[in-house]
Amino acid sequence: MLGVRDNRGWITRLGVLPFGRRMGIGGQLMDGLIASAARLRLSQIWLEVIKHNDPAHRMFRRYGFVETRELVVARRPPNPEGTPNVENRVKRVTPLNHEDAIILLSHRQERANWLNQTKSMQNVHNLSGLLIELRNGGRGWVTYHAGLLQLTRIIVEVTAGDPTEVTETVLHILHQRYKRQDAVVENICDDAQWAGFQQAGYFESFRRIEMVKEMPQ
Repeated sequence: MLGVRDNRGWITRLGVLPFGRRMGIGGQLMDGLIASAARLRLSQIWLEVIKHNDPAHRMFRRYGFVETRELVVARRPPNPEGTPNVENRVKRVTPLNHEDAIILLSHRQERANWLNQTKSMQNVHNLSGLLIELRNGGRGWVTYHAGLLQLTRIIVEVTAGDPTEVTETVLHILHQRYKRQDAVVENICDDAQWAGFQQAGYFESFRRIEMVKEMPQ
């Protein structure tokens, strides 16, 4: 449950079954994880809690974790007949292989959360991408994993132009190529790009709250 990357830790898959709650088990687990992080001399511990899971949220606060941002988990159902044709907006589409996608991910401008960091994405089998240039000068790219029934690991970055318009266009191009796949995107910020996801047919499933604890050195 404690992942380690460089000098940072990540607590994941922490939960207590209903019959074991309110018995101090969650606190005992946290004590052990924080003690392990201290032995490893980690500088920070990160975690995420589902928004409105108030008992867990309060416990993490008691252990010194503070909120950094809210992250959206969203889904887009298959829509073979309803994906708009945006080819008239697009100047060029360049397919990317796994290595190309990793290079783009390693040069992102914004801080990626743990799940979407480049080191996490390097372990994704058959990661692909599209680099897209718009006729109005906008530019952006998307990386993704295409499974038989679902697109996952979707990350979009806009490098020029209006974030909402470019994001929407990039996603429409992606879904024109994968019309019958369901799509899930995890841990995107609630910003202009999220508006582009919504315009491309994504809806919010739930939110996570990212939190961090600074470890004494």
